[in-house]
Amino acid sequence: MPNSDRYRQLVARVSQLRRHLLPKTFDLTGSYQSKHYDRAKAFRLIAHAEVESYIEDRVVQVANLAVQRWLSTQTLTACVAALLAFHESKNTPPSSLLNPPQSGPDHLAERLKRAQTALNTYARVTNNGVREQNVLKMFLSVGIDVNGIDLVWLTTLDSWARERGEFAHKAHVQVLNDPKSELDTALDILRGLAKIDSELDSC
Repeated sequence: MPNSDRYRQLVARVSQLRRHLLPKTFDLTGSYQSKHYDRAKAFRLIAHAEVESYIEDRVVQVANLAVQRWLSTQTLTACVAALLAFHESKNTPPSSLLNPPQSGPDHLAERLKRAQTALNTYARVTNNGVREQNVLKMFLSVGIDVNGIDLVWLTTLDSWARERGEFAHKAHVQVLNDPKSELDTALDILRGLAKIDSELDSC
C-alpha cells in the first residue's frame, strides 16, 4: 500500500538532511574531520525532530479523521475504539446514576471528543520525544496492534532517541557520531515507520 503524503514528506526531508549534513561519500576506514562528526550530530538532532513531528502529525490526522467519520456516519473503526478505550481506561465511572446530584453519563460523542482532545493535546503539546513510551502512547491510542510492532525496530528507535537526548543535553561531551552509521540508523527507522504508516490508514 502506498504511504501517506506525510510519510513521503518525512523521507524527502531526511534525504535533504543527508545531502546537507553528511559527507557525499563515506570513508571506509571511518576516519573523518571534526566538522563531519559535528554535522553527523546535527543530522541526528534534526532527523529526530522530523521523526517526532511526523509521528505526532500522523496520529492526530488519523484520530481526527476517525472521529469526524464517526460523528457524521456512526462508522466504528479500530481507531475510534482504541481512542475511547485508551482514554477511558484512566478514568473512573460515575459513583452513582441513581442518587442526585450525580449527573448522568456523557453521550458517546462527548466522550469521544474528550479522548480526541486528550490525544491532540498530548501529541501537540505534552509529548517530547520518540522514546518507546512516547510512541506507544500515540500509536496504541489510534489502534495500532501492539503485537504487530517490530521489537527490534522499537529497540533501535528507543536507543536512537535516548542517545540523542544524552548528547543534546551534554554539549560538553565529545561524541564522535559516525556519519554512515547515523544515516543507516535513520533509514532503518524510516523503514519501520513505513509499515506503521500503512497500518495507520486502515485504523
